[in-house]
Order: sequence, then structure tokens, then C-alpha cells
Amino acid sequence: MRKYPYYPAWDGGKTQPITAKVLDLCTKRYKVTHLGSYVNRPMRDKPDLSVHATGFAIDMGHSDIKVLADIWTFFTTNS
Repeated sequence: MRKYPYYPAWDGGKTQPITAKVLDLCTKRYKVTHLGSYVNRPMRDKPDLSVHATGFAIDMGHSDIKVLADIWTFFTTNS
């Protein structure tokens, strides 16, 4: 298991440029829906900040579950 690099998370103040680029590329390739990225909020049921507060998280959606599976496979294979 990989070490979680965002603990403790910090407030990055905005969506990070690399995160915005990933969103842009996924939008072009997969036609995803952007459901959110930078939000200064705590993790669910914990006082620590969410990765969304760092600006290094994206929530993306798509109406086709197969497309979402392709995206997941791409990211996990290339991470």
C-alpha cells in the first residue's frame, strides 16, 4: 500500500494547475462532467482536511459506466 501523501492536508487555496490540466484532458478525451475540485472542507467524519482542500482532487462524472471504468483503469495502470 502506498503512503498517503496528503496527510496532514493543507489548504492549497485553489485547484492546482496540474489538476486543472488533468480535468481538461479528461474532458476532451472522455467528455466527463466536472463535479468539483477545490473545496476547503474536512474529510467525512474526521476533523482533518480533505484532499479537495489541497487542490489536488477532482470529482468527475459520466453517464456511461464503461467510460468511468476506462478512466479508472487508465489512472490505476499509469499511476
